[in-house]
Amino acid sequence: MAIVVIGTLDTKGAELDFVRQTLQNYGHSVILIDASVLGSSPISSDISPAEVFAAAGVSLNAVQAQNNRGQAVE
Repeated sequence: MAIVVIGTLDTKGAELDFVRQTLQNYGHSVILIDASVLGSSPISSDISPAEVFAAAGVSLNAVQAQNNRGQAVE
């Protein structure tokens, strides 16, 4: 069974990568989901922001075009 870690890697990438690596060091399988909206991430994820928004029925490009983080979080 995997542990799912969800976060905005564009602003918290280093912190979430630390969490992922710590869990993996304890032998856990980790799925990292990037819920970033406006920025890009310096680290890789298992599930991209485009996939997250597609699952919500919208495109990441459409959300980014609005340039409104508050609306994107909704």
